[in-house]
Amino acid sequence: MTIGATELLKRLGGGQATGLSAGSATVADKARSGFAGMLSRLSAAAPASGMAVTVEPFAGVTLNAEQLERLSRAADAAESAGATRALVVVDDQALLMDVTTRRITGKADPEAQVLTDLDAVVRVPAAGSSGAAGVVGLPGKGAFGISPALLRTLAQGSNNEEE
Repeated sequence: MTIGATELLKRLGGGQATGLSAGSATVADKARSGFAGMLSRLSAAAPASGMAVTVEPFAGVTLNAEQLERLSRAADAAESAGATRALVVVDDQALLMDVTTRRITGKADPEAQVLTDLDAVVRVPAAGSSGAAGVVGLPGKGAFGISPALLRTLAQGSNNEEE
Protein backbone atom coordinates (compact mmCIF):
# COMPACT_ATOMS: atom_id res chain seq x y z
CA MET A 1 0.00 0.00 0.00
CA THR A 2 1.47 3.32 -1.05
CA ILE A 3 0.37 6.72 0.20
CA GLY A 4 1.36 9.61 -1.99
CA ALA A 5 3.13 12.68 -0.61
CA THR A 6 0.10 14.90 -1.14
CA GLU A 7 -2.19 12.53 0.75
CA LEU A 8 0.33 12.23 3.57
CA LEU A 9 0.58 16.00 3.91
CA LYS A 10 -3.22 16.36 3.88
CA ARG A 11 -3.50 13.85 6.71
CA LEU A 12 -0.72 15.37 8.76
CA GLY A 13 -1.81 18.96 8.20
CA GLY A 14 -5.51 18.39 8.75
CA GLY A 15 -5.15 16.86 12.19
CA GLN A 16 -6.45 13.50 10.97
CA ALA A 17 -3.19 11.76 11.81
CA THR A 18 -3.08 13.24 15.30
CA GLY A 19 -6.66 12.43 16.16
CA LEU A 20 -7.34 16.14 16.70
CA SER A 21 -10.01 18.10 14.96
CA ALA A 22 -8.89 21.18 13.06
CA GLY A 23 -10.23 23.61 15.66
CA SER A 24 -9.28 21.75 18.85
CA ALA A 25 -5.54 22.34 18.85
CA THR A 26 -3.23 25.16 18.11
CA VAL A 27 -0.33 24.91 15.71
CA ALA A 28 1.97 24.97 18.74
CA ASP A 29 0.16 21.94 20.22
CA LYS A 30 0.63 20.02 16.99
CA ALA A 31 4.28 21.02 16.80
CA ARG A 32 4.86 19.87 20.39
CA SER A 33 3.64 16.38 19.54
CA GLY A 34 6.41 16.18 16.97
CA PHE A 35 6.51 14.99 13.43
CA ALA A 36 7.76 11.55 14.46
CA GLY A 37 4.76 11.07 16.74
CA MET A 38 2.31 12.11 14.05
CA LEU A 39 4.00 9.86 11.51
CA SER A 40 3.92 6.84 13.83
CA ARG A 41 0.22 7.40 14.57
CA LEU A 42 -0.49 7.70 10.86
CA SER A 43 1.44 4.51 10.12
CA ALA A 44 -0.33 2.60 12.89
CA ALA A 45 -3.74 3.62 11.56
CA ALA A 46 -2.89 3.30 7.88
CA PRO A 47 -6.12 2.82 5.97
CA ALA A 48 -6.69 -0.22 3.81
CA SER A 49 -6.06 0.34 0.12
CA GLY A 50 -9.52 -0.92 -0.79
CA MET A 51 -8.00 -2.84 -3.70
CA ALA A 52 -9.94 -6.06 -4.22
CA VAL A 53 -8.30 -9.45 -4.60
CA THR A 54 -9.42 -11.49 -7.59
CA VAL A 55 -9.00 -15.15 -8.43
CA GLU A 56 -7.63 -16.19 -11.81
CA PRO A 57 -10.14 -18.44 -13.63
CA PHE A 58 -7.52 -21.18 -14.08
CA ALA A 59 -6.44 -21.10 -10.41
CA GLY A 60 -8.90 -23.76 -9.27
CA VAL A 61 -9.71 -21.79 -6.13
CA THR A 62 -13.12 -20.81 -4.79
CA LEU A 63 -13.29 -18.07 -2.16
CA ASN A 64 -16.24 -16.28 -0.60
CA ALA A 65 -16.58 -12.48 -0.23
CA GLU A 66 -15.43 -12.52 3.40
CA GLN A 67 -12.26 -14.45 2.53
CA LEU A 68 -11.53 -12.06 -0.34
CA GLU A 69 -11.87 -9.10 2.05
CA ARG A 70 -9.40 -10.67 4.48
CA LEU A 71 -7.06 -11.42 1.58
CA SER A 72 -7.27 -7.78 0.51
CA ARG A 73 -6.06 -6.64 3.94
CA ALA A 74 -3.35 -9.32 3.86
CA ALA A 75 -2.23 -8.10 0.42
CA ASP A 76 -1.94 -4.57 1.86
CA ALA A 77 0.29 -5.90 4.65
CA ALA A 78 2.40 -7.92 2.20
CA GLU A 79 2.82 -4.92 -0.10
CA SER A 80 3.81 -2.65 2.78
CA ALA A 81 6.47 -5.23 3.69
CA GLY A 82 7.80 -5.07 0.12
CA ALA A 83 6.47 -8.40 -1.14
CA THR A 84 5.49 -9.00 -4.76
CA ARG A 85 4.74 -12.76 -4.78
CA ALA A 86 3.45 -14.47 -1.66
CA LEU A 87 2.31 -17.78 -0.30
CA VAL A 88 -0.88 -16.86 1.55
CA VAL A 89 -2.39 -19.18 4.15
CA VAL A 90 -6.11 -18.52 4.64
CA ASP A 91 -8.52 -20.93 6.35
CA ASP A 92 -6.16 -23.90 5.94
CA GLN A 93 -5.64 -23.18 2.24
CA ALA A 94 -2.17 -22.36 0.91
CA LEU A 95 -2.61 -20.02 -2.04
CA LEU A 96 -0.22 -18.25 -4.40
CA MET A 97 -0.79 -14.51 -4.74
CA ASP A 98 0.63 -11.91 -7.09
CA VAL A 99 0.65 -9.08 -4.54
CA THR A 100 1.22 -6.36 -7.11
CA THR A 101 -1.90 -7.22 -9.14
CA ARG A 102 -3.88 -8.59 -6.16
CA ARG A 103 -4.55 -11.89 -7.96
CA ILE A 104 -4.72 -15.42 -6.59
CA THR A 105 -2.91 -17.45 -9.24
CA GLY A 106 -3.30 -20.93 -7.81
CA LYS A 107 -2.94 -23.30 -4.89
CA ALA A 108 0.41 -24.27 -3.46
CA ASP A 109 1.23 -27.91 -4.08
CA PRO A 110 1.12 -29.59 -0.62
CA GLU A 111 3.50 -32.29 -1.87
CA ALA A 112 6.13 -29.83 -3.12
CA GLN A 113 9.35 -29.80 -1.15
CA VAL A 114 10.45 -26.49 -2.66
CA LEU A 115 8.38 -23.46 -3.68
CA THR A 116 10.14 -20.84 -5.78
CA ASP A 117 9.52 -17.28 -6.95
CA LEU A 118 8.09 -16.20 -3.60
CA ASP A 119 9.31 -13.37 -1.42
CA ALA A 120 6.88 -13.64 1.51
CA VAL A 121 4.63 -15.95 3.45
CA VAL A 122 1.44 -14.36 4.79
CA ARG A 123 -0.82 -15.86 7.44
CA VAL A 124 -4.33 -14.38 7.15
CA PRO A 125 -6.18 -14.02 10.47
CA ALA A 126 -9.25 -16.20 10.98
CA ALA A 127 -12.71 -14.83 10.28
CA GLY A 128 -13.87 -12.54 13.07
CA SER A 129 -10.34 -11.99 14.34
CA SER A 130 -9.18 -8.42 14.86
CA GLY A 131 -5.51 -9.31 14.35
CA ALA A 132 -3.44 -8.13 11.41
CA ALA A 133 -1.97 -10.43 8.79
CA GLY A 134 1.43 -11.82 9.69
CA VAL A 135 4.02 -11.38 6.95
CA VAL A 136 7.32 -13.24 6.91
CA GLY A 137 9.79 -12.06 4.29
CA LEU A 138 11.93 -14.66 2.59
CA PRO A 139 15.63 -14.13 1.98
CA GLY A 140 15.36 -13.67 -1.80
CA LYS A 141 18.86 -13.41 -3.20
CA GLY A 142 20.43 -13.53 0.23
CA ALA A 143 23.49 -11.64 1.38
CA PHE A 144 25.35 -9.68 -1.27
CA GLY A 145 23.01 -10.97 -3.99
CA ILE A 146 24.16 -14.56 -3.50
CA SER A 147 21.51 -17.27 -3.23
CA PRO A 148 21.03 -18.85 0.22
CA ALA A 149 21.71 -22.30 -1.26
CA LEU A 150 25.08 -21.16 -2.60
CA LEU A 151 25.94 -19.56 0.75
CA ARG A 152 25.16 -22.85 2.55
CA THR A 153 27.30 -24.80 0.07
CA LEU A 154 30.19 -22.38 0.50
CA ALA A 155 29.85 -22.55 4.29
CA GLN A 156 29.87 -26.36 4.24
CA GLY A 157 32.97 -26.33 2.04
CA SER A 158 34.83 -23.97 4.40
CA ASN A 159 33.82 -26.10 7.41
CA ASN A 160 35.29 -29.21 5.74
CA GLU A 161 38.58 -27.41 5.05
CA GLU A 162 38.99 -26.47 8.72
CA GLU A 163 38.92 -30.12 9.85
